[in-house]
Amino acid sequence: MNRLEKYLHISEKATAPNKHWSNIDLLKFEYFNPNGAHALKMKLNDAICDAVDANIVKCGWHVAYGFLNDYHTSMIRELAMKKRATDFEARYYGDAIRRQYIQVMAMLEAETINHNQKEIAA
Repeated sequence: MNRLEKYLHISEKATAPNKHWSNIDLLKFEYFNPNGAHALKMKLNDAICDAVDANIVKCGWHVAYGFLNDYHTSMIRELAMKKRATDFEARYYGDAIRRQYIQVMAMLEAETINHNQKEIAA
């Protein structure tokens, strides 16, 4: 597999990381692949935008959890462009985005339920 085929596989075709990939390959998967952590963060941003537009949550969610809270995705992008990354760096930032996605989606669901109950009571 040449470099272009490998890149296309990692960035487009792969559905999950391969344990035999290098740390840079893992970071490229997390940032460029539609199944990676960056795509998950974009889904979270869209969900927060929809909730803010529907007045379910305040606009401060953009700062706390949304598109203005992009440290981990920025680090994945920066590291993916380098020639080397540590095992910790390669795994930590993607895992952090996944943990945040689960936590924030649970909070969004609770806020949506609370908002709906307030509308019913009113």
